[in-house]
Amino acid sequence: REWMQTTLPSIPDTDLAFIEAADARACSPDGLRYCGVDFTPAAGWALSPEEIEALSVRWVAMGLTPPNERDLAEFYGRAVNSGETACFASHHAAWVEAAAVEEEGSLMVILEDDVTPIPILTSDVREYHAAYRKLFATLRSELSQLDPKSRAGNFDLIYFGRNKHGRDKEDVTGRLVVPGFSTCAHAYLLSPSGARRCSL
Repeated sequence: REWMQTTLPSIPDTDLAFIEAADARACSPDGLRYCGVDFTPAAGWALSPEEIEALSVRWVAMGLTPPNERDLAEFYGRAVNSGETACFASHHAAWVEAAAVEEEGSLMVILEDDVTPIPILTSDVREYHAAYRKLFATLRSELSQLDPKSRAGNFDLIYFGRNKHGRDKEDVTGRLVVPGFSTCAHAYLLSPSGARRCSL
């Protein structure tokens, strides 16, 4: 939290809210209680090698480029761990807060507490401020190009950063695409409908 409060600048027409991350050390074998909600790891989450292979076959049948099977096995071939449970609980708390915003046209940016907008760490906080301001300006420019009546204009979520697996589906603007299979939602934008769906 201290990192984000230091590196994230004030941005016009933007309200900032900081949420304490859930602590993975508070997880028990039964899960985690955080912000009044019980989070229980899904039973039977881990896929067998045969199920992972079948998943790749299904991707191809849908006309998509399947991720590397090793990537699938890394994420889906094992049980959910305590760090992932705590991470999900933290994001859920952010979704609930975002869904409670009633201002018309509001968009919510979710950033994990260790995210950085520049590839090389620096002690000069002004570089982070400049990078974030550029990021938000670029975001507003790209969003202004979306047709609100189109499928892309009615988005739920836009990734800022992700791990890309396989091929994306189509270009929407110069910088926005309809993504293929992606993981690691450490920085993303939610529309009001996206926040409501995520917080259910």
